[in-house]
Amino acid sequence: MTGYQEQLNRVRRCFKRFERINESGIFDGSVENHIDDIHAFFQNCYHLKDWLKNDPAFSTRTGPEIENHINTTLELAICADICNSTKHLILTKSPRSGALPTMGKKTFTIGITDTLPIAGEPVKEVPQTISLKIEIDHNGAKLDAFDVATKALQAWEKFI
Repeated sequence: MTGYQEQLNRVRRCFKRFERINESGIFDGSVENHIDDIHAFFQNCYHLKDWLKNDPAFSTRTGPEIENHINTTLELAICADICNSTKHLILTKSPRSGALPTMGKKTFTIGITDTLPIAGEPVKEVPQTISLKIEIDHNGAKLDAFDVATKALQAWEKFI
């Protein structure tokens, strides 16, 4: 797969990782890795715009139409602001979403299965699970980050 489809598929893979994190995926021992995966979703989701603009095979929409779609879709505008602020440490332009979104409250749920050994049988290793829910603080509202991600991906799918 080449062109914008390559980036769209990357966004979908990042979304699946975010979904597993949101719904109790296998814990790899690093909360930071999970937060990195969440940031990667927002960055890749926003940068799909560049792939659409630069792929000559995508002629359905013009550059200004793509930018307008981001600016008029709150979830995509939030992706843009999160992407640019995590990429550059600070947002150097006016927020597309009307206010600077920040990652707020993080709620972790860790599942550990306690396995008791059965006489004569090997002890099974049971992986730990973790779910991570993040709120995005935006213009006085608390938004669920996974809900924002879901709506952003849906907005791209419908647009393309």
